[in-house]
Amino acid sequence: MAAHKNKLHTSDSILYSIMGICAILEWQFPSIISIDRDTSINLGKTLFILAWIIIFTAKYQFKKHGQKSGPGKETTGIIKSGLFCLTRNPIYLGVILILPAIGLIINSLWFVLAIIPCFILMQRILILPEEKYLLDKFGSEYSDYCKKVRRWL
Repeated sequence: MAAHKNKLHTSDSILYSIMGICAILEWQFPSIISIDRDTSINLGKTLFILAWIIIFTAKYQFKKHGQKSGPGKETTGIIKSGLFCLTRNPIYLGVILILPAIGLIINSLWFVLAIIPCFILMQRILILPEEKYLLDKFGSEYSDYCKKVRRWL
């Protein structure tokens, strides 16, 4: 048994859907971020690199612990080391940071603001069902972990 069985229930599908909507909004209603372009681009690049470092570091932790990730994959244990000491959802955190990073790089307020619906969708579609699944599967071990480590940061 897994928390998600549908391939549409992934952070990638949420991210790409929101990016597509942002691209359409940007095309129809162009927006501008009112900060220096060099600063905006450099900040965006830094945020983009940070997002990918977070994602790859968390995926490395999955591999290190022999835990498969994705729809239909059963969780075999709770990872409590690495970034999972700081946040219960480092991959989702990294994915969410990609939106404002792109927004800063391409000077689009739509992409920066998209962090809000992305956060809400990930919370409702991915995180809440995962938390229920993990609580049902691991009980007090997961409950104790939740008391020590925050959902986001």
